[in-house]
Amino acid sequence: MASTAYYVLEDQEWRTGIFAAVDKIAHSSQRVLILKDTPRPAFNVPTCLGRLEWRSSFIPSPSCRFALENAYGSRVYEYQKQAAAQHRNVFTADVSSQLCPQGICGGQIGDMIVYRDEDHLTATAARSLETSLNQQIEKVLVDLHTKREDVSQLGR
Repeated sequence: MASTAYYVLEDQEWRTGIFAAVDKIAHSSQRVLILKDTPRPAFNVPTCLGRLEWRSSFIPSPSCRFALENAYGSRVYEYQKQAAAQHRNVFTADVSSQLCPQGICGGQIGDMIVYRDEDHLTATAARSLETSLNQQIEKVLVDLHTKREDVSQLGR
């Protein structure tokens, strides 16, 4: 399960909506994984990178970086984690650290362009998250299996 955190809603609207959605999905699914939204810069990344490349030699251009802590969506993810905690079959995953090493997000990591616009990842960046996301999913499955074994041991 994924969502965007960028609609203009009041905190209570976010919280109420997230709790209701997670509750419905949790009751109709065996397992639910909520993926935190992509960190969102306040600028169009390809435009910024183009300006850096094209005119940085004669006009100073701002960096195409932003602090993860300044990215939108953290508050929404807190509500998602709170809603997940209400259900044994709902888990959360966050790949922000892969996109924002040391808490700094950029339009480019090495030779890889991260964003294709102001908030969507390029296909290459999305594929680069595969290992991290798989590890988080594997941990969820192991934790779920362990909880089931713990519960089955209680009946013995």
